[in-house]
Amino acid sequence: KDGRIELKLNIPDEEGYVYSFPDYEVDLYGLSGNIEFNVPIKQVSNNLVQVFELDRLIWKDYEAENLFLSVTFDEDGVYGQLGGDAYDGYAEGGFNFYLNDPGKWDAWVAGTEMDTQPITQVLVPDNFQMEGLVSLKLVSEGRDKLLGESTGEIQTIGPGWFDITKLDDILENLPADWTNLQRSLTELGLIALKRFDYDKGAGSLYLLGREGTLDLRFAGNDNPRHWSA
Repeated sequence: KDGRIELKLNIPDEEGYVYSFPDYEVDLYGLSGNIEFNVPIKQVSNNLVQVFELDRLIWKDYEAENLFLSVTFDEDGVYGQLGGDAYDGYAEGGFNFYLNDPGKWDAWVAGTEMDTQPITQVLVPDNFQMEGLVSLKLVSEGRDKLLGESTGEIQTIGPGWFDITKLDDILENLPADWTNLQRSLTELGLIALKRFDYDKGAGSLYLLGREGTLDLRFAGNDNPRHWSA
């Protein structure tokens, strides 16, 4: 009757239960934690950080395990941080949803010593394979489900290799009327291009919506490789 609401919620760890959000292609396994807040705000500290734990998170085809998720909220927005195991390394990130500008959001994710082989199998399964450890960072912003501007950086950790498997299709479909010399020279060139063992590498990414540029640089015992697309 005095216009105050205090709410305490407990999310029990129900084995096997999945919180699914199909519109965003997100599934949460083993979610547990507590939510406490009051209206009007009694004190800022009582509405700051809510901490959850997750056994497993799947977004599209990407996975992470043993995560924590902390959420802060106020009248202007919802702000979160998360971290957990991903692709034999560690991933962490943050996100902001702005209630004072409905639909607007921004987010970042960083990975340390992550295995590129399963990542490339998800990203470009038929075009590119890579094996080696990398650290990376991606920053994005958008509105609702539309992706705005995104920037990213990648740095290899130690040696590895990559294979542009898309070139296999070209090798298998060389013109039948070519001479043996033409065929042999082309095969040698493409084979040398498609597979590269590197000692170190780095790259950058820029996206605006669905269009952008990717710049990759690798160095090894052979000549350095540099791609821009």
